[in-house]
Amino acid sequence: MQSKKLLYSILSGLLTAVVLTGCGATKPPTPSGSRVPVTEFAQQRQKEAMQKKEAAKLNFGKDRVTRNFSFGYETQDNE
Repeated sequence: MQSKKLLYSILSGLLTAVVLTGCGATKPPTPSGSRVPVTEFAQQRQKEAMQKKEAAKLNFGKDRVTRNFSFGYETQDNE
């Protein structure tokens, strides 16, 4: 009886130790590749936004539809 208790306590201690140590779980992956500063991406987005803004300024009003209020129909200027 005493030997069974000792055996159970050893096995439960061993099982507890295995569970607490992670059961041989793999380590999380480490990052690879070159490190790029985060500010570089922000500057690139800002540059693209400025380019879109400039293009919008150039195209402003080119496809504008004007309304002739005296007759009530719409015409599109293709200049």
